[in-house]
Parts: sequence; C-alpha cells; structure tokens
Amino acid sequence: MPEKEKVLQTTEGSQEILASQLNALTSQLQATGNLMQALGQQLETLANTSAPERRRSFWDNFKDAGTPSKALPASRLDETLARNVELAEKLKSKDQELEKLNKLQAGHAAQLAALQTANSDLKKQLAEKTAENRAFQKECANLGAKFREQWDETARTITSLENAQTELTALKAEFEHCQNELAHKQSEFDNINDTLQKYQTEYVRIQAEKFRPLADALEHIPAGFRPLVQSYYEIDNLPEFLTQCGQFNRLSQLWQSCRSNIVNGENLAGMEVFLLRVLEIYNNAFPENAGREIIPQLDTWYDYNTQERMGGNGTRVASVILPGLVQPNGQVGVKALVKLD
Repeated sequence: MPEKEKVLQTTEGSQEILASQLNALTSQLQATGNLMQALGQQLETLANTSAPERRRSFWDNFKDAGTPSKALPASRLDETLARNVELAEKLKSKDQELEKLNKLQAGHAAQLAALQTANSDLKKQLAEKTAENRAFQKECANLGAKFREQWDETARTITSLENAQTELTALKAEFEHCQNELAHKQSEFDNINDTLQKYQTEYVRIQAEKFRPLADALEHIPAGFRPLVQSYYEIDNLPEFLTQCGQFNRLSQLWQSCRSNIVNGENLAGMEVFLLRVLEIYNNAFPENAGREIIPQLDTWYDYNTQERMGGNGTRVASVILPGLVQPNGQVGVKALVKLD
C-alpha cells in the first residue's frame, strides 16, 4: 500500500477516536452544566436571603413538597447551609474543571480542524495521485499495446528470417550441386579441350601437308612481290598464314592492291597464281560462304559489269591481265583487268 494511503487511514482513525472522545466529553459537560446551573440557582437564592428567611424558605419548600409540618432544629439548618456552601465550592471546582475541559475541547477541536484540513489536503493529493496513476496506467496500457504490436512484428520478422534461412539452406544445397555439376562439366570441357587441341594440331599438320605446294610457292615469290603480300599475310609463319587465309577481307584487300598497282603501270605477272591459290584455300574452308574468281574467256564480248579495260579499242577480250573477284555475297569486289582487240 502506498505511504500516503497509510497516512490517510491513520489520520481517519485518529479523527474517529477524537470525535468519539469529544462526544463523550460533550455529554459529560452537558450533564455537569445542568447540575451546576441548578446549584447556582439555589446558591443565588440562599445568598440573597437572611438566615431566618433561608430557614423559612427551606421549610416552605418542604411544605410545598408535602413534608410533614414539623419544625427543624437550628443545628440542622446550619448543617444544611454548610453542606450548601460545600456544594458551592465543589460547584466552583467543577466549574474550573469545566473550563479546563472547554479549553481542552477547544484544543481538540483545533487539532480536529487541523487534521480535517490535513485530511482534505491528503484527499486532494490522493485524487491527484489517483489521476496520475490512471494516466500512468493508460500510458502503460498504450505502451503494452505498442509492445504487443512490436512483439507481433518481431515474431513475423523472425518467421520471415526462418523462411529466408530455409530458402538460403536450399539455395546453398542447390549451389553446391551446381558447383559439383560445374566441376564435372569443367572436367568434361577440359577433356574435350585437350582432345580438340590434339585434333587442331593434327589438323594443322594435315593442312600443312595438304598445302605444301603452296608453301613451296610462297618460298619462291619474287622478291618484288613479297613486301606487297607481307602487308596482308604472315607468309613466313605457315600456321598463321593458313588462319589468315580464312579471312576473306584480307584476300579482297590484297586483290584490290594488285589491281591498283597494275593500273598504275606496275608489272605483277605471276601474282594471279598466288591470289587464286589463296581463294581456293578459303573456299575449301568455307564452302557455304565461298567467293569466286572472274576469268573472262578470250574472244568474248567485253562486259563492263565484271571487266575493266586496260588497253585496246576493240569490243572483244584479247587477253586477261588480272582475274576479277566476286565476294561471298555475290557482289563484284574487283573487276577483271582485260585488254581488248
């Protein structure tokens, strides 16, 4: 139990005890007051009369009360007066006690008022604390609701993480399987690559044997033609030369250079043999994408679409200076140089 509630209960208990005591004292004071009032009236009456009159009055009182009419001795009257005086002194003492009790009652009343004020303050503080407690309980309820929401969100997050962990485990297993499969495929690829390299080596050897006449021809290219050929082919490296023979654009460019040199007056007699042999190598390697030469028949009509005149004023082909070249797409790449008659 909170400290302020304990103090409030103790204060309320003390107030109840003091109220009970004050009620008892009030009852006693009222009874004493009534007695003192009656005695005071008697004393006042006695003080205002002489002794004979007091005796007579006393006698009359007795007569009025129905007492037998019998004279009392004087000693008896004096004794009665003495007792009245004693009672007056006792009354005075009681009056003083009553005054003290009144003062005590006033003090208790002040204490009671102070306690009631303190009780009122405590009740007010208790009300404030109760309101604060209710606000705090409301805030705690809100925080509890938020905590439950966060808890539910955390639970959902944990569930998502567990699902993600399960998926990750599955992905790891799948990844390991893929790695094993990749290692197996890599091993197969290495074996295939080794086999391919063997076949390529064997292919180069076979091709070298097959084109040995071409190698011999390359070795005997006239010195004047070698620089032109070396501009497009590695004629000193037979495997590299065979690879370059598979590139049609090199052959087309060399063919065009030969045509330009001839047009410019240079004598390239014998170069057509080399050009035709390279075209043959290319067509053997790529038969589905082959090119072809243009070699006009002698004594045929001049065709300006595939031929280029290099001399003569006739209309028929007298000689072929340089064959022409048709590209794999069917277009004429280099026209044949002819002399007309």
